Amino acid sequence: EENIIMRIIKLEDRTFAQGHVDKSKDSFIDRLCDLEKALGVKKTSSVVFQRIKSIEIYIDEAESRIIDVEKRIYGADNTRKLDLSLEERLSSLELSLDLKSGGSSIDSRVSNLENSFPQRVA
Repeated sequence: EENIIMRIIKLEDRTFAQGHVDKSKDSFIDRLCDLEKALGVKKTSSVVFQRIKSIEIYIDEAESRIIDVEKRIYGADNTRKLDLSLEERLSSLELSLDLKSGGSSIDSRVSNLENSFPQRVA
């Protein structure tokens, strides 16, 4: 169980902005559900380790998509924000593009950023 909790903490750190509501008193199942909801990821299994792995894969994919957007905005040499959470990086990008986050999931926010480019190029 300790390994599960450590992995969930790492996922929360990668996802949520610093100062996010402390969930340490919540069950790890509730914390997984919160992560899935925040990321916009559907529950893929009732097996905890499979759910964690699914979230890890999604976060890696989201980071890659965010890096692509950052490269389009800031240029190829953009290593200054890699230590920030997904929420913090998205907020920075949304601010740069004058977009509203709207409290949406990480997935819809990334999609919104990606979709903002065709309109801006025209």
